[in-house]
Amino acid sequence: MGANLYLHVTGLLAALDDGLDQGSAPPAPIQRDVGHLTDADTEGIGAPRLETRLDRALDALEADEVLCDALGPVIVAHYLPVKRFEWASYLEGSGLVPGDIAVSEWERATYLEVL
Repeated sequence: MGANLYLHVTGLLAALDDGLDQGSAPPAPIQRDVGHLTDADTEGIGAPRLETRLDRALDALEADEVLCDALGPVIVAHYLPVKRFEWASYLEGSGLVPGDIAVSEWERATYLEVL
């Protein structure tokens, strides 16, 4: 599943705007391949990993006032329930439990076969 480009850019711009409003200094550049950083590495440089589970990411979005304000009440009110339904459908259809890393037949049929 990929990110919606418009929502992604909106989030980036909202975070940038909030950082400027707060007078935050930009972080130091990272001169390493961030794809190979451990959790300890990311914590050490002040860049903790984002949530990888959809349910937790949606909870984080809902708790983020800056992002919710940027997206607006209509999108937030509809996006969150739709994505929570998608998560529930995934768990039910795949037979997996949160934290499983296997790719189920349901995922292949739902996401790969339509490409």
